[in-house]
Amino acid sequence: MDSAHGWDRLVPIGQLQLLDALHTTRRVTHAAALLGISQPTASQWLSRLRHHFGDELFVRAGGIMQPTPRAEELVQTAREALEALRTLAAGSGEFDPTASQRTFRLQSPDGTHVTLLPRLHRAMRREAPQVRLEMLPLTDNAADDLRTGQIDLALMLATPALQREFRSRPLGEQGWVCLRSQDNATALTLEQYRAAAHVNVTRSGWSEVLAVRLAAEPWQRYVVLDIPGVLGLPEVLSGSDLIATLPVEIGTSLARTAAPSLNMVVNPCPVSVPPITACAFWSHRHQSDPGHRWFRELVTTVMTTESSPTSSTPTGARSSASHCTAS
Repeated sequence: MDSAHGWDRLVPIGQLQLLDALHTTRRVTHAAALLGISQPTASQWLSRLRHHFGDELFVRAGGIMQPTPRAEELVQTAREALEALRTLAAGSGEFDPTASQRTFRLQSPDGTHVTLLPRLHRAMRREAPQVRLEMLPLTDNAADDLRTGQIDLALMLATPALQREFRSRPLGEQGWVCLRSQDNATALTLEQYRAAAHVNVTRSGWSEVLAVRLAAEPWQRYVVLDIPGVLGLPEVLSGSDLIATLPVEIGTSLARTAAPSLNMVVNPCPVSVPPITACAFWSHRHQSDPGHRWFRELVTTVMTTESSPTSSTPTGARSSASHCTAS
């Protein structure tokens, strides 16, 4: 009967714990100590895992055990299963961030590694020192990844279609600034903006908002450089006459964190561009999950209460994007 239902193919909990511990420590002795078992037992369990999955899982390289691609796939599932068992054992359905070893996966737009990641990481270390965060670049498949559970949360511009299908929470609006070298004039007029050479950040949802707005002007922005993201943008702008038009928080964060020798300056954008409206989206399946609730509330709190004070919408700019409503 067991065989017919596949129960004999289940991996013992201890071996799942070893998979997790070995992925974390990269050493059999350290993993064994972490689990309170002997090294021979750990080696025996690893051998059984290899046989069960038909893969080496971990190979020795440079004095440590490196996970194979198959192990990388399995460890996330193992951690989620272990977390579910801990929640089941607790019986209350509550989530204890101080004890959890859960992994949360977040897709977010380019630039959030500058604006969000440092603050979110600090908050998670304070509240949940053993919780792991996988911060991934926002892709065109974000909605599919939410549907299939590949990610827990996606930070995206609000659209009616997304709001119909997913749960969401607003993260606020922000306007636009121009980032450039301080070697240029401190004031930036519309005439200077029109005549300047521009850097265009291509792989970001907010760049489309900017492009649509500027396309309505009788003049064309003179773009001389297209780049996929904001990484290294201050170095590109330094000592040049180039201008990059960015959301307020990204522009100010890049200027603040850039080396002083790069001489970055932030000017208000002389063109009235609609502010962007960002939302956190998640699948309905996670709505009642205590751990997921904790994570999305933490992300929302960090983004809405610890954001840059300059991220407000410039006077005269009206939003044409969809607004996100809490759900």
